[in-house]
Amino acid sequence: MKELIQEIGMALFGLALAIVVFQIAKVGVTGATNNMFDFMTNAFKVVQK
Repeated sequence: MKELIQEIGMALFGLALAIVVFQIAKVGVTGATNNMFDFMTNAFKVVQK
Protein backbone atom coordinates (compact mmCIF):
# COMPACT_ATOMS: atom_id res chain seq x y z
CA MET A 1 0.00 0.00 0.00
CA LYS A 2 2.83 2.37 0.84
CA GLU A 3 4.40 1.84 -2.59
CA LEU A 4 1.09 2.73 -4.24
CA ILE A 5 0.94 6.00 -2.28
CA GLN A 6 4.50 6.80 -3.35
CA GLU A 7 3.61 6.09 -7.00
CA ILE A 8 0.60 8.40 -6.76
CA GLY A 9 2.73 11.03 -5.07
CA MET A 10 5.32 10.90 -7.85
CA ALA A 11 2.59 11.10 -10.48
CA LEU A 12 1.08 14.15 -8.76
CA PHE A 13 4.52 15.75 -8.52
CA GLY A 14 5.16 15.18 -12.22
CA LEU A 15 1.74 16.56 -13.05
CA ALA A 16 2.37 19.57 -10.82
CA LEU A 17 5.67 20.29 -12.59
CA ALA A 18 3.97 20.07 -15.98
CA ILE A 19 1.21 22.43 -14.84
CA VAL A 20 3.75 24.87 -13.40
CA VAL A 21 5.74 24.92 -16.65
CA PHE A 22 2.54 25.48 -18.62
CA GLN A 23 1.38 28.25 -16.28
CA ILE A 24 4.76 30.01 -16.46
CA ALA A 25 4.61 29.90 -20.24
CA LYS A 26 1.02 31.17 -20.30
CA VAL A 27 0.67 33.59 -17.39
CA GLY A 28 4.13 34.42 -16.06
CA VAL A 29 6.02 33.62 -12.91
CA THR A 30 3.75 35.30 -10.35
CA GLY A 31 0.52 33.56 -11.34
CA ALA A 32 2.28 30.22 -11.74
CA THR A 33 3.77 30.43 -8.24
CA ASN A 34 0.37 31.03 -6.66
CA ASN A 35 -1.20 28.18 -8.63
CA MET A 36 1.68 25.89 -7.67
CA PHE A 37 1.16 26.53 -3.96
CA ASP A 38 -2.57 25.87 -4.29
CA PHE A 39 -1.95 22.69 -6.25
CA MET A 40 0.71 21.41 -3.85
CA THR A 41 -1.53 22.12 -0.85
CA ASN A 42 -4.36 20.13 -2.43
CA ALA A 43 -1.98 17.33 -3.43
CA PHE A 44 -0.64 17.00 0.11
CA LYS A 45 -4.18 16.94 1.52
CA VAL A 46 -4.99 14.04 -0.81
CA VAL A 47 -1.81 12.15 0.12
CA GLN A 48 -2.38 12.64 3.86
CA LYS A 49 -5.77 10.86 3.75
